[in-house]
Amino acid sequence: MSYLKKTALVSCVACALALPVTATADDHMIKASNIIYSDITNGLNTFGRIENVLLNRNSDAVEYLFFETSNTFRPVSNTKGFVEISNVKFNADAGGKLQVLVKDTNAQRKPQELEVTHKEAEYRLVSKILDEYIMFSDQQMRQIDDILIDRKTGKIKYFTVDMATDGFFSDDIRAIPADEVHIKWSGQVKSSASLTDVSSHKKYQMGSM
Repeated sequence: MSYLKKTALVSCVACALALPVTATADDHMIKASNIIYSDITNGLNTFGRIENVLLNRNSDAVEYLFFETSNTFRPVSNTKGFVEISNVKFNADAGGKLQVLVKDTNAQRKPQELEVTHKEAEYRLVSKILDEYIMFSDQQMRQIDDILIDRKTGKIKYFTVDMATDGFFSDDIRAIPADEVHIKWSGQVKSSASLTDVSSHKKYQMGSM
């Protein structure tokens, strides 16, 4: 490599290092899809994995995390259980993968302690919501891509949808604020925004969050 090329390369690296670091959605929000199947730990041992996430009655925040214990811990623990969102913390393991930390092991609860019926839970399960479509105010529909959740409070911040419908690898992800989305008891997901608004307004672009 010539001296001039080396000098240019060093200058580019220096410029990159000097650029200001801007906040992104990942700094304070996590994807609901990343919570499901993530490991659950008590800080000392990883004792299972998250099987599903249940929203509260208003469907505006996470209420419970359902987990299944690993084979290693089944002789001394229940096969399944759940924990309230207020008793967990979301961390990243050594490889950067999302991990659910239970702050108090006494917070782990048995399935029979759940005071929610199957019918009540059905429309509030994140795994089911992620398979649904959002109906916009102009009667247009798009499939839900993911749900962005505040990692500290468990509140839903955005529902994301992919506006691209004409290709395998192209995507155009838009973020709809949670206060513009309503999940009905029937499981139908509706938005007060129109598809035209979501497609054209800057506030729905991922970079504007």
